[in-house]
Amino acid sequence: MISPDGPKLKGVDVGSVVKVKGYITIFRDTRQIAMKSVVVLGDTNAEVKAWKEGTKFRNEIMRVPWVVTPEEEKQCLKEAEGERWREEEKAKREEAKKKRGAKGKGREREEETIRRKREERGRVEQEEREKEKEKEKQEKSEIGRREREAREKAKKKRGISHAARLRAIQLGGFDALGL
Repeated sequence: MISPDGPKLKGVDVGSVVKVKGYITIFRDTRQIAMKSVVVLGDTNAEVKAWKEGTKFRNEIMRVPWVVTPEEEKQCLKEAEGERWREEEKAKREEAKKKRGAKGKGREREEETIRRKREERGRVEQEEREKEKEKEKQEKSEIGRREREAREKAKKKRGISHAARLRAIQLGGFDALGL
């Protein structure tokens, strides 16, 4: 078997004949072998023996159609159900762990709560500012209305006063009024 560090190929020179077991992978559009085991074949007899083993494997294993018997199917389904059960149990444990809360989760929830409260406080303050602006606007419009009324009143007064003067002039001056 190949160690996680890679194959031990000390003493293997270019031109050496090796027997490799593994599977084919594709990396950057290039096929390559992911090696499971590597054996250096010492002579031509070992090489011919490896050819025969490969041919035998191809003829007896790979070319025979794969038929699943009812017993094998039941066994596979049973194994699959057991695997599904294990996955469901693992998911349940993960969910329970999340519910219990891992370290830092409580802190995150607390920070989230603080953030929400700040946002709510900000919204309330914004609404209060808007209400104040509306109140000021109404007060200004009330003051403006009062000022307009006062101007109109003064205008009427001036108009009446002016009319009286004109009348006095028409009647002969202010002497008639005693002014």
